[in-house]
Amino acid sequence: MEVEVLRSAVVICPGCGWRGSVADLSSGACPNCGYENNQAPYFRLLTIGETLLAEVGAATWKDVDVPAYCQALLATLGKGNAELMQHYGEPEPVAPLHTGDRVRFIGDSMSDDEAEVDRVDPNGWLLLTLKDGVTKWLAQRSEVEKIA
Repeated sequence: MEVEVLRSAVVICPGCGWRGSVADLSSGACPNCGYENNQAPYFRLLTIGETLLAEVGAATWKDVDVPAYCQALLATLGKGNAELMQHYGEPEPVAPLHTGDRVRFIGDSMSDDEAEVDRVDPNGWLLLTLKDGVTKWLAQRSEVEKIA
């Protein structure tokens, strides 16, 4: 199963974390707890893809069991990640960056620019000082490569 199809076709109940598909919703409500989405245009529980693409307010829920929903979502995404790794293999390890490291931007128009790492955030964000010594730049770890 393609990962994007997996992520977009799965229905997760905000009320209890049940996972299934639209075909499992005989009345549009959760078959496990009866949770309903009475909002247009669907009037049934939404798939992950519909939830992500919903207009503002269309994916607003009441009485959500947040831990159950998050656990079901992470399990679904984890299944997708396992399929990605099976298809593409394990990602190559990326060397960690530290304050003072020199980096170069990759994959964009700034690829000739070098910078120095000022700060590394635990979530992968980097605060960089560009080679002019003044300009600050915020970047993700995946956007730069370490210069040896």
